[in-house]
Amino acid sequence: MAQIAAVSIPGSSIPVIEFVSGIRKCHYQKNTCQLFSADGVGAGHATPLALLQGTANLVVDVTIPGDASTLLYEVNAFLSNENNTGGVAFTESTHVTAFSNDPDLLLKTSTGEMPILAPKVGGIEKPVPWAYNGTLVVQLISSASAGTLKTIEEEVHMPVEIYVLSAELPDLYLGPGVPLALLRLETLIPVWLQSQEVDWPTFVTRALFNDERLQYHVINGFSKYTTWETEGMGLNDAYQQNQGNIIIDCWLDLWLSDMNGLTARGDKTSQYSVDCYDIAAISQAIMFIGTDPAKLRLKYMQPFGYINAVKLIGVKEANPTYQLNNPNNLCNNPMFASMKYDPRVMCPPDTWNRSPFGNHMFLTYLKDPTNDPIVLDAEPPPADRNLQQYCADSIDTSGEWGQEAGKAENAYDGPGLSTLATTALFAGQAMKRSGLLEALSLQLDGKGTLQEPYVGDRTWHRGITMTWTFTVRPQFWQIFTQDDLIMINIYSYSAGGITDLYVNEQWTLRKAAIAGFQADPTSIDADDNPMRGFSDDPTGCTYMFRIPEKGWLAVLTSEHCKSVTLAPVAALVQTTLNSLPPQPPLPQLTVTQTILGSDSDIEVGTEFKITVLATGGDGGQYWRGYKVDTKFGGVLLLDVEVDDDQNVEFTFIARKPGTETVGITLFDANADLVFKQQTVEVLNSNALESKNDQ
Repeated sequence: MAQIAAVSIPGSSIPVIEFVSGIRKCHYQKNTCQLFSADGVGAGHATPLALLQGTANLVVDVTIPGDASTLLYEVNAFLSNENNTGGVAFTESTHVTAFSNDPDLLLKTSTGEMPILAPKVGGIEKPVPWAYNGTLVVQLISSASAGTLKTIEEEVHMPVEIYVLSAELPDLYLGPGVPLALLRLETLIPVWLQSQEVDWPTFVTRALFNDERLQYHVINGFSKYTTWETEGMGLNDAYQQNQGNIIIDCWLDLWLSDMNGLTARGDKTSQYSVDCYDIAAISQAIMFIGTDPAKLRLKYMQPFGYINAVKLIGVKEANPTYQLNNPNNLCNNPMFASMKYDPRVMCPPDTWNRSPFGNHMFLTYLKDPTNDPIVLDAEPPPADRNLQQYCADSIDTSGEWGQEAGKAENAYDGPGLSTLATTALFAGQAMKRSGLLEALSLQLDGKGTLQEPYVGDRTWHRGITMTWTFTVRPQFWQIFTQDDLIMINIYSYSAGGITDLYVNEQWTLRKAAIAGFQADPTSIDADDNPMRGFSDDPTGCTYMFRIPEKGWLAVLTSEHCKSVTLAPVAALVQTTLNSLPPQPPLPQLTVTQTILGSDSDIEVGTEFKITVLATGGDGGQYWRGYKVDTKFGGVLLLDVEVDDDQNVEFTFIARKPGTETVGITLFDANADLVFKQQTVEVLNSNALESKNDQ
């Protein structure tokens, strides 16, 4: 009887990274991914698999008895999941042949590489990204001759979770990997594969604008999901001088954690604030998985000026009186929630305290190489428009406002994102020694709903960020009169031994950015400097304090309450931080490198280890988490282990030839960190077959 022997996807995959309670898991296939085999290998749970367009193929191996070789055989593959969007066909039906007259001979043959088909919507093929989730059915069908009755010889079923991404996926994703949470996010690829839209960047722009979980930061435009380094220069100067040393981090994992946290909590009303930097960075990161990055440019514009009546992401006129005059929720006063500006979303153009945009960040996209790039901003336009048209539509040049209006030539060009801020925790380390994460979670437990905290590190060891999303409930904390979403952000600046300098520098920057900031007169230090302060706005508030000697800065924000209500929460956080016992002294670290297997050099496809040896620690109760940075994605982190002596072993695979620099950050239970750097020389090889690894 003819039989399906194996079903596989050849070639290496793109790394997909999954986080479960902060623990990192890397889904990666070095060579071939076996989906099914007759001996049971590959059956069962679907492993997430990401492929580049052009390398996404299916191979089916079959065995045919010799005396049946005169029959015609074909292989058919489809998804049985009725809810799979984009149709059910997985590959074209493919004939296989084998010739012999020996009935005792089992003939082995293969379909060859069958390209995975593009999903279709309304009969039109969708560009990448694609997703195939469900049960893949592969049939081996026989017939006596063409046009005669067909018989299903065998049918096998296997679960799959397969994503096909842009063939030009940038280095940005090759070192840290593509977040599985991004591929699974319900508002993106699943909706894309049902949409009539055929342009991925345009779709992403509309999807983010229509996401009711997001709202433009209408107080001071402070960034949450973006950080940047310009080596002491302002962004405007750095962009004007076309500096190549601009580092722009996108905190994509934090944004995904926030979005999925709302879903997990069943919260359908709370919103997370974003500014233009955040939206531009998040948009570009998402667009990269389905678009040639060379077609996307990040623009920085200063001055920008007062804006015409436009729609801003998530912004609505909440005051019923104002709503009567602004039923379409248009906005020409973007910082309306700041106490220093007019409180109306839409106010008369000549209002004396109307707010402008001092600067602005947005994307341009070369949608059609025969035309100018179009602008993609937080507001989806009714039609494609170039930079000049965008400025004319968006910037108010009337009357006295025109004196401060930016022009197209004020928009400076840059490539955009440099890295993704990605950090992970060690499994089981919290049980060995508790610290800041555990202490604060314990204090907040029972007073509301606390989301799993997010821990992140800026690129190349610039400080640990810890974020708690806390929904406080009046029945547990009686100073509150309604449910309130409180964001608790604690920043640890412990690198380089100049802790207080980093903290005080960040305090000054953030204090200047928070409109209406007031120092708490009860918190003045010996040098007459405030250690705490707050700012109330029409709907919520911000509270900030610093502990320079420990390297900590904390910022709390509330959606609904004022500072007098938030102050006890801030006090609890500050008391918790001050009461934490010091961690043991940081150990001395040395780095070693070991090649796995018989290779004498690291070539593309070689696995190797970088081990960080700790001396002077206290025997097994130290590291809480880690971060790995690479310069150009030449190596991929596969696994990490920490032993009882706090030596940490990182296992990598080389993916691209060249000189790679690997930066390793380790941090303890109180977020104090150390940093090590290692250079890796990768030689060329054909060990990996993916186009991206050539």
